[in-house]
Amino acid sequence: RTTDDGDPLRPSRLLFRCDDTTLPQRALRLCKGEPEPSVAPSWQAAWQLCPPGPADSSAVTEHISVPGFRSYLACPFRYYLKFGLGMDQLDPAKLEMDVREFGILCHDALDRFGRNADVKDSDDPALIRTFLIDRLEAATRRRYGRHLTVPIAFQLESAKQRLAWAAEIQATQRQAGWRLIETEWKLHSEHQWEIGGLAVRGTIDRIEQNENDGRWRVLDYKTASNPKPPRSAHLAKLKADERSDDFQPWALQNDGENTQRWIDLQVPLYVLALRQLRKVDEVSAGYFNLARSAVETQIQTWDDLDTPTLESARDCAEGIAQSVRAGVFWPPAAAPQYDDYRSILFDDAQTLATPPPALPPTPSK
Repeated sequence: RTTDDGDPLRPSRLLFRCDDTTLPQRALRLCKGEPEPSVAPSWQAAWQLCPPGPADSSAVTEHISVPGFRSYLACPFRYYLKFGLGMDQLDPAKLEMDVREFGILCHDALDRFGRNADVKDSDDPALIRTFLIDRLEAATRRRYGRHLTVPIAFQLESAKQRLAWAAEIQATQRQAGWRLIETEWKLHSEHQWEIGGLAVRGTIDRIEQNENDGRWRVLDYKTASNPKPPRSAHLAKLKADERSDDFQPWALQNDGENTQRWIDLQVPLYVLALRQLRKVDEVSAGYFNLARSAVETQIQTWDDLDTPTLESARDCAEGIAQSVRAGVFWPPAAAPQYDDYRSILFDDAQTLATPPPALPPTPSK
């Protein structure tokens, strides 16, 4: 016997279970010459992913969530796996919160703050901090129990620190006249809002108005460790190997000097929704960053989110909606930055998967 590299392995002691005249012949059989070098076969997939049609096609062709626009821009095929088939990752050995779960806990505390009439109008940072941390600890116990794993305990302390910094900002903003009007406001709670024939579903974290001058503002809470400015999180420059022809016209935005592509539509859609559903003309928008440092924990607004940019975002949303209603989920993107399906697609969905089956035609509206 030899290793995969051809090196001989130590023979079994059974080799010596013979008389003296037989032993040399046995030994010579082990030394017939250099074995042929073994070559490991090239990797190939054991199977191909053949996605079925959705159990309920109306779930795909009748409505779309605000995060769904971002998913479609990243990869139409992966959008179908996530929102059409409900495919999600499973980690049975997980011992700590993932990014989404960490954000949910922080959002929960801030949502409860915005709904509590006794504290939401306070400009006392100590009172705000105590309320937020109490709600955070209660939510953590409900979700993970009283005996936390060491990683979750560390994450809880990180969340407490971020909310403590957020309390200072909240107090300062309240002193500047900003008052919380809505928290976790669902776009579809009052009226149905459609884009391109699809009903849009989404939740705005924070709607506020300035008591001094009447201005409105929409903010989304972000718990990323290294937060991006709102514009950079929505528009990306074309890479060196990318051309405008590689994308649908509606996916591009041109400001007269540079062409960029949309990678997210969240903030523009929130502004458009507030204008249409709440009849608010002038709205500023951005992020309330709950980052890992006091300096990065701040409110960042998209100051040059002008009318042409909003119109471009709406065109993009309509293009996505029409593509979804038409069942356009192929071809897949080569390798999205964040891929929940890397363990089965290996960054090569074009080869390792087949196109989804055609969906029933959607009646025009």
